Amino acid sequence: MWTLVNDMLPAKIGPDLYLPFLAAAPAPRMLPGLVLFLLFLIVLVVVERGADRADKTRRLVWLLPCAFLVRGGVAIASTFTALVPPLYTLDAESYDRFGWLIAEAWRGGPPVAPALFESFNSKAYAYWCGSVYYWLGYSPLSMRVINCLFGALLVKNIFQCVSALSNKRAATRAAIVVAFLPSLVFWSSQNFRDGLVFYGLSEVVYSSIRWGTGGNGLWFLRMALAMAFTSVMRISVGAPALALSVPFFVKRARWGDRRWLTLATFCAMGLMLAAGIYFFRGALFGYLDPHKLSALRGRLAANGATNFPALHYENWLDVLIYLPYATGYYLLAPFPWQRANPVQTLASVENLFVVVALALGSVGTVRLWRKQRARVSFAIFYIAALALAGGLVEGNIGTGYRHKMQIIPYFVVWTFAGLNWPLTMRRPFTARTPMKSV
Repeated sequence: MWTLVNDMLPAKIGPDLYLPFLAAAPAPRMLPGLVLFLLFLIVLVVVERGADRADKTRRLVWLLPCAFLVRGGVAIASTFTALVPPLYTLDAESYDRFGWLIAEAWRGGPPVAPALFESFNSKAYAYWCGSVYYWLGYSPLSMRVINCLFGALLVKNIFQCVSALSNKRAATRAAIVVAFLPSLVFWSSQNFRDGLVFYGLSEVVYSSIRWGTGGNGLWFLRMALAMAFTSVMRISVGAPALALSVPFFVKRARWGDRRWLTLATFCAMGLMLAAGIYFFRGALFGYLDPHKLSALRGRLAANGATNFPALHYENWLDVLIYLPYATGYYLLAPFPWQRANPVQTLASVENLFVVVALALGSVGTVRLWRKQRARVSFAIFYIAALALAGGLVEGNIGTGYRHKMQIIPYFVVWTFAGLNWPLTMRRPFTARTPMKSV
């Protein structure tokens, strides 16, 4: 992911190198993060108590703070000790390091060389880290706590997605699963882009569900902002949403609602703008070259402990032939026999649940397509596009599993909203109405 410049950064980047003061004096460095943790917790409790007054069960009043507390506990623990082998947190350590360098540059220190950043997304997140460290001082816990907040907001959006498609009882069960799924907890409690990507993706899906049922223009604006946000954090997540919007809106325009044609034009202009940026950077045709896709897949597998099978795309026919196999491998891995350390063993056990969610969610998707197509069509195609994109380029099982976690919550949504599981598997939820007197 990172291209390091030898004359600016040492060969090894890790906590032993640039965070030795944490062991000597952890309290000053942790204080901003602890203050943020308490502040966010209070805000979540107060806001949800006010928002849920109409709901006597107040489901999110306890669920969101619990989700945030669990993530915050993991973030604080990981500040004192390594919860996983260093191989799995190299990117987070790089973000910490570069964020501090950027903050120091803004304070009058040496400038940061652009060659340090391999991609626009990495640079954007590093500058986000730098802005936090500039205002709060160097406190890695602060970045982790901020990501914990976005992880808790993901739970809220999952609740709202299922509630819009089914009812609040099913929504609560889906939100509980997402709130405490170990991989979602861990990756949204570290200094990775994933916490922001998880949240941005949930905003796109939830806004599309509300907009797809005749919502006002504010829902589209919210969806558009979420698309832009996710594109900045991870282009492979934001670009498919923008690309799918064009045919989706054109199709809706043919049904008689001309506002969709306007939106399709807007999204097409956004695609042309993004393509122009990549063209002038010399990267556009690289993404259209099967050989470059093979090279990208190999580069992503370079530092992996366990990798996907090597696939070499000679032409686009090879891409189409291998895509179902690669996508299936991406969604189902890691397998029990692919464990080389305790972390991979735990991941393979958790993946058994993930496979069940994929199976039930696929069936639920069919039922939702039949009964609520207008609401879920964009979201279904979007999640399917992300699954295909992951299968196309992911070469490292560890990174692939982390990226796969960005789509698993929506298979949980399809399970509880489509199958109404585990309450009933026979009919959709309907509101109870009083019996008419005879």
